[in-house]
Amino acid sequence: MKLGYIAVAAALTAIVAPGAVVARDSRTPIRVVTDVPPINGSNHNLSDPHANQAGTAEKRFLPDAYIDRMGGDEAMFPGKNRPAPRAISNHVFAQDQDPVLNPLDNNNFLWQFGQFLDHDFGITVDNDTLPLQPLNLVIPPNDPYFDPVIRPFMTITRQQYDPRSGILPAPNPRMSMNTQTGWIDASQVYGYGQTLPGPGPAGPTPGVLREFSGGRMLVDPDTNLLPRIQSVLPSPQFPSTLFVCGDFFPRCNETPGLTMIHTLFVREHNRKVAEYAAENPSLTDEQLFQLGRRWVASLMQSIVVNEFLPTLTGEKVAKYKGHKPSVNGRLGLEFEQSLYRVGHTLLPRELQRFGSPGGHSPLPALDLGESLFQSPNLFQTSSDLDALVRGFIRQPHEKVDCVVSDGVRNTLVVDQPGTAGTLFDLPAINIVRGRELGLPSYNLARVGFGLPPVNRFADAFDTKAAARLRSVYSNPNQVDLFAGGICETAAHPRSGHTGPLITAVIQRQIRDVRDADRFWYQNILTKEEIREVESYKLSDLILNNTGLNPDEINSDAFKVKH
Repeated sequence: MKLGYIAVAAALTAIVAPGAVVARDSRTPIRVVTDVPPINGSNHNLSDPHANQAGTAEKRFLPDAYIDRMGGDEAMFPGKNRPAPRAISNHVFAQDQDPVLNPLDNNNFLWQFGQFLDHDFGITVDNDTLPLQPLNLVIPPNDPYFDPVIRPFMTITRQQYDPRSGILPAPNPRMSMNTQTGWIDASQVYGYGQTLPGPGPAGPTPGVLREFSGGRMLVDPDTNLLPRIQSVLPSPQFPSTLFVCGDFFPRCNETPGLTMIHTLFVREHNRKVAEYAAENPSLTDEQLFQLGRRWVASLMQSIVVNEFLPTLTGEKVAKYKGHKPSVNGRLGLEFEQSLYRVGHTLLPRELQRFGSPGGHSPLPALDLGESLFQSPNLFQTSSDLDALVRGFIRQPHEKVDCVVSDGVRNTLVVDQPGTAGTLFDLPAINIVRGRELGLPSYNLARVGFGLPPVNRFADAFDTKAAARLRSVYSNPNQVDLFAGGICETAAHPRSGHTGPLITAVIQRQIRDVRDADRFWYQNILTKEEIREVESYKLSDLILNNTGLNPDEINSDAFKVKH
């Protein structure tokens, strides 16, 4: 699908102010927009101009569970009567012999777009001011993967927090800081004003990522892949170069799929601005860039509410009724720091690749754990990217359940030869983060979101999940938020994957972000422009930015292509 977005008469371009954004209006041939969203996420809601701005605190949907209602000290964390996080991971999330695939025939693009969206929402980084407050996760005596004699702990650091929180007078619970913007604004593509290394001198985003010609973003001129720099990662396990994108550096190198989808969206920006420039050669570089940015941000928003969320949860998002300045659109800790991490259970053990259409010419699959931060080595040509895209389209993702791939649960990263290395267990980290942030238990969260409490494990979990949870938790009231939410049976098993609690939290969060954002696409675009955005699906974006043929992907990009 090739769509035009503006049709502007050259004779009228003289009225366009420098730096203004031009978009097609259904009533007139030109529309001047000077209210460009700030790159740092501020002023999306004029009633709360700092909401979701990069470097500001998140919110809580529910009261905190800190013992002292502040949480400044580890002794005040909830869960003192609960098992150790690594022990929970071993009992509840251990990988089965054979993976259980999702029953709805959805593919790897579902979790990959979900991760891409998560990286649009932001990142909370470790606290880098003294005292650092390390958290030591004990390795059990008979751990099946990690030797507790050599490595008795898996150590992480407490998150960066608002210094006005976590202190007297109580209640004043500690609040995490979001380093990026908390809106759905494609900040993982364009940046949030942070300084990044670039192919040239380091500089702030989005400038360091721009070509400053024709509105385009920087790409490798020979391969159309993301630009590269020399690696800053210390470990010999990592490549000598890294890709650069608008996300927190160097996160877009984390997995091959993440690098792939970043590349597709940067290509979409460049494809669209070329289309704009062809329709109106008088548009300036800045005008073209801002038009491309708005197109991509609008696509992100439309794909989230019209394609992604209904597929993930089985529920449509409530109808949009306009911008609501009174809504608190900040990210909730229960969402961002716990339950939205449901994607961790969808991950496969291997990533399939195909060198030609129709599932022919299969290439060696990529081990999920071994491919972490290996994207710069794996993507040398555009054909390498196409091969992974084909694999994501054709490979079904795993079921939402208690099982998490060993690739992200039992990983050892050796920073320097001869050292003990760093242990990495994603479910265990998710559990300890929930306690660190004072999140409520699973049952308290259910009640807080209008769901009945679970009195027996069999009330909310299938036989397998109930047995796993029962093997380590004494009763449902003891269950951590992440563990309970991930293990629930699907709320809408014929149309979605997530359980009742995750569904309720995700739907509430997306509605809040949407309604509070005055730059939401349905609030700023004309009816004609909205139709154009909504008719351009994720499958169109994939087709227009790869070498795939139309018969290689379904119109619903999240459905497996057989």
